[in-house]
Amino acid sequence: MTTQPSEPFSIPDELPRPGSVVVVAILVWIIALLNLAAAVAALVLAIQPGESELLYGAPVSDWVWYFNALLSFVLFLIYIWLGVGQLKGSAQAWMLVNVLMVINIFFALFQLFYGTGFAAILFCLIVLLLNNMRRSKPYFMSHLPPEIKAQIMAAQEQAAAANAAAAAVAARQAAEAQAAQAAAAQAQAPAPSGEATPPPAQQPPTSSPPA
Repeated sequence: MTTQPSEPFSIPDELPRPGSVVVVAILVWIIALLNLAAAVAALVLAIQPGESELLYGAPVSDWVWYFNALLSFVLFLIYIWLGVGQLKGSAQAWMLVNVLMVINIFFALFQLFYGTGFAAILFCLIVLLLNNMRRSKPYFMSHLPPEIKAQIMAAQEQAAAANAAAAAVAARQAAEAQAAQAAAAQAQAPAPSGEATPPPAQQPPTSSPPA
């Protein structure tokens, strides 16, 4: 049985931006704005006089709020960069969005029964679904640098050559095994019934010597 040769792997040239990528960029910017709002709220709590600010019902120092404000502002900058990268077709932005959404889902599991756990998981799943749609990944692949495309093509060609060599070896071994089985079966087959077997040779009669 012959198999049809598979189409050679190729990375397309720069594809137009699909709508799902635009939606992901907007959602990522919404996350950035939420982090900016969290940074501002933490900064407001930090500059309040006294040490009466509460975190989970316990009083905390102003430095906790300063740290939260700094962390939220850094996340704001990261998400802004990711949104811009999505629109530019950056493969690094595509990968980091997936990684951050998985991390957010993991931490949201601890908030399923209070807070916004279910909403956060649903939001992250929507972003993951849109970011990995059928037309999204080819768009990011098409915007890879030329040297990266050349490396991927070379690796794909080497893998295809190795698969073809392995398939040829397997086919030759299968043909040799079939030939050996056919030869063994032919050697063990009985003679056809239409052919008569020759009678055994008769001994000439021997005469006894006279008395």
